[in-house]
Amino acid sequence: MFRIAFRSLVRQPSFTLAACGTLAMGVAAATTLFATVNEALLRPLPYPRSQDIHTIRTYFPSGRFTIGLVGTEEMAAVAELQDAVAAVAVARRFDLALRTDAVARQVTAYGVSEGFFPLFQVPVAMGRGIEAADCVRGAAPVAVLSHRLWRSALGGRPDVVGSTISLGGRAVRIVGVAPAGFDVPAGADLWAGTVTTPLSIGHLYEGFLRVRPGIDMAALEPRLNGVLEALGEKYPDQEAGRAFAVRPLLAATVGDLGPILLILFGATGLLMLLAAVNVTNLTLVRTTSRAREMAVRSALGAGRRRIVGQLLLESLFVAISGGIIGVIAAYCALEMLLRHGAGNLPRLAGVTLDPAAVAFATGLVALTGMLVGVVPALRVTGADAATLLNDSGRTVRGSRRSRRLLGLFVIAEIAVAVAIVAGAARLIRSYQHLDAVEPGFTSERRLVLDVLLPPGGIDPDGRARRVAWWDATEARLREAGATSVGAATSLPLAHEWDITTFVDFVSRPDVPPEERPNARMRLVTPDFFAVMGISPVRGRGLLRTDRLGAPVVGVVNETFARRNLGGADPIGERIKGVAGHLEDGRFVEDLVEIVGVVADVKYASLTAPAEPILYLPFAQSFPARASIIVTTADAAPERHARAFESALRRDDPQLPVEATPLPAVVAASIERQRLGMWLMGGFGVAALVLATVGMFGVIAYVVSQRTGEVAVRQALGATRARVFAAVMAEGATAGAAGVLCGLVIAWWTGRVVRQYVFEVSAADPLVLGGSAAAVGLLALAATVLPARRAARLDLARTLRGG
Repeated sequence: MFRIAFRSLVRQPSFTLAACGTLAMGVAAATTLFATVNEALLRPLPYPRSQDIHTIRTYFPSGRFTIGLVGTEEMAAVAELQDAVAAVAVARRFDLALRTDAVARQVTAYGVSEGFFPLFQVPVAMGRGIEAADCVRGAAPVAVLSHRLWRSALGGRPDVVGSTISLGGRAVRIVGVAPAGFDVPAGADLWAGTVTTPLSIGHLYEGFLRVRPGIDMAALEPRLNGVLEALGEKYPDQEAGRAFAVRPLLAATVGDLGPILLILFGATGLLMLLAAVNVTNLTLVRTTSRAREMAVRSALGAGRRRIVGQLLLESLFVAISGGIIGVIAAYCALEMLLRHGAGNLPRLAGVTLDPAAVAFATGLVALTGMLVGVVPALRVTGADAATLLNDSGRTVRGSRRSRRLLGLFVIAEIAVAVAIVAGAARLIRSYQHLDAVEPGFTSERRLVLDVLLPPGGIDPDGRARRVAWWDATEARLREAGATSVGAATSLPLAHEWDITTFVDFVSRPDVPPEERPNARMRLVTPDFFAVMGISPVRGRGLLRTDRLGAPVVGVVNETFARRNLGGADPIGERIKGVAGHLEDGRFVEDLVEIVGVVADVKYASLTAPAEPILYLPFAQSFPARASIIVTTADAAPERHARAFESALRRDDPQLPVEATPLPAVVAASIERQRLGMWLMGGFGVAALVLATVGMFGVIAYVVSQRTGEVAVRQALGATRARVFAAVMAEGATAGAAGVLCGLVIAWWTGRVVRQYVFEVSAADPLVLGGSAAAVGLLALAATVLPARRAARLDLARTLRGG
């Protein structure tokens, strides 16, 4: 039976190649997406009972602005829920300069509490973790290196534990190396002990929570918010109305990539269904054309079980061949995704065609092979030899039952194609809307130089050193080719470094504590707004005369004025509590006068509303780091990156500097959406191809099986135009039914995914109308050639049976 099935496929290479290619396309898409979904979402985090680990942040349900981090007093109160909470820990990010004999680099360091490593229950690879003695004031600084940093910066030396590194200008002793899979918070290079005051509500930390096994998070949530209600009575200005946002660590790590991958995986399921329907059509067509062969074999004594077994075996051969090709294509697709930036997305750096993906492809191949063989097998099983002979007779070669079945498959093909194309159009529209969002600044032809500033301080001498350093740095960058130079502590759509601060207006002393206005406080140089293309609205910007010793001034954005002053003109308003200086060893508060308003800028994301911002002069503060933005006379400032780095390192050859084109920063903020758009667009094209080829094949077959009927009609007076119109009408009827069903499916799926796309409704007319038009036109195009062949039929030759 195996040999007969194989020889049968070899004798019809066109069918075999078409069926294998179709299945390969579906298997490749499904396996590729399964591998990514499995790596990002299904594979558990490498921590014992990782499902019990959550991130914890805070927010105001009322919409009041907050940074979203947590305070140590909040986490200490959560830890008191000991019947439900097993452990809590906090981490605070610092970017520091790591200096080795080879090179200086910026590293992402996290100061963590003593319970950080025990919470994850993962033993370090070497040495020990951060302990309680490392988190007290006056303790010697120690660090645990990430496995990645240990290999890249220190060469993977086995004797690294106990050695000393220069970190942020301080000698730090290495006490351990984390295991290779430990990456919390994401991107951490090392962890150090930090002193955490339990009675602090300064929202500076990322919070982590491990609940006890079996705890229902829905039941725990009211208790967590009860903690904040108690703190709200104690600190009404900061805690009243605040709530906890608790997410599983896996979901928090993957972020909005998770929904995008699930949408894509659902699309591949539809694409695989379309491929299976296509191959089923081809197999059914082939089986119908072999009806006489099956009838003869049945008459010669072949049992139905043997005939059905051969048909299923042929289908499995096709599925296995298509599956092998599809798996190879999936491997190539994964490699291509990694080369084009997918490895930069959460948990996708190690995506590969692992045993789980191969097992998925194997199961998919087996299931598809059985399904595409069942319908033709039932077709044969349900008829006797006489029926099969009649179905294949010379007068009318295809039975009405076969044609109806094929017609239903065509409708299903078109419906699925419309749904997939609509999904692709929805993601494309979403990305277009994202890309068209006006961020409030200009990114083209700008280069970012991230640099850690030399040590300074709040004292006048420390501030003066920072100001002098900036003046010299700006001059050197201009000498190296910069036409304009600006700097800020944080850049739009990049990592957020700036804090949220209360802005208490001198003119409004009676504001209730729970309604105290707040804003992001950013430090910028006078040329920052001009370099970034941020438009002034009224008043003035920051000037070079806004330096040490001059009155402290600030510039706010439009959202600041609208949210904190009800839209009133903020010029001349004075703010207390956000600036100060040392005078005779005593801290003296400075009042900040608002001198200007600038346009809103998208900082957090392109989809998030603008934040209220208070910009303060760089020269009147003491930042620890800066993002310097430069422009050049030519269109590619990145060509001057080495010259700029050399200018920054003139006084300190090991000053860590990282150069990044600003457009790359913007592109990285929507990288996930771009990946989804390209993948879904590819699925849409594949769906159109499969639907077109499948419909053409079925209609061509049906027409060929009805040549006798067509010839009789012509003999009775039907013109070629009427024959052409009749065939086109049948195709149009099937196409219209498929398009209508597809629109219903597309609308329903649009409602399911509407919260994951940007400004694209479920009934978006361009999405639904465009997908219906594209698939409908291709369906008609697939009908034209078979209709023309039927219309040009040679009447005499057909009636003679030629």
